[in-house]
Amino acid sequence: MFTVYKITNLINKKYYIGVHKITSENDNYMGSGPLIKKAINKYGLQNFKKEILFTYETEKLAYDKEAELLKDVWNNDDCYNLNEGGKGSWSYVNESGINEGDNNVMRDSVKVREIVKEKLEKGSYHTEKRKNASIKNSRLGIKARTGMKDTDEVRRKRSESVRKSFQDPNVRQRQKNGLRKHCKSYLLVDPDGVEYNIDVISDFCKEHDLPLSTITVQDDGKTITKGKAKGWTVYKN
Repeated sequence: MFTVYKITNLINKKYYIGVHKITSENDNYMGSGPLIKKAINKYGLQNFKKEILFTYETEKLAYDKEAELLKDVWNNDDCYNLNEGGKGSWSYVNESGINEGDNNVMRDSVKVREIVKEKLEKGSYHTEKRKNASIKNSRLGIKARTGMKDTDEVRRKRSESVRKSFQDPNVRQRQKNGLRKHCKSYLLVDPDGVEYNIDVISDFCKEHDLPLSTITVQDDGKTITKGKAKGWTVYKN
């Protein structure tokens, strides 16, 4: 059984709408959104009221109703929700209404690219309303996490995920290509007056046994007077 519920802050009347699978008759679930959780911590659980708005046999029907309720209000100041909910949210389910995690559309990078491409072609993805809402919700999310500390388990899983991703040579190459797009180009002149036009300064420094930090912090047109790079002149393009 799946419920569509509404949690209301009795002090400021702000509310949160969500979907939850009932696990017992005495289910005290009070939402998982970062803003509603922070609000409960701030005002105290006694200052919140939970209402069951609808009950459904399938999760899909519940999420469809959630999306309907949030369609025009999720980015309002009096709503704790950070997205419009329903299909396309992080809790997307397939047509059978079963969600065991593997069918989460956000796990499928190919499917995500297809969705984004389709929306871009229709001109419906980066609308001004969506961009402004995304900026606002990003700021709210950052604000909600201010002062929060991740558990050791969360940090461990994040670290493992990063290490695993960088074991893929394609990921490492994409990172390098991305960094190179934003790298400054340099003109270096060695002590003998030989000029080097450089796009990737880190590779050049490694090849010529030059300290990267010394080169990159120099003022434009300055000749280094000491250390391994003594006599080299740095120009930043």
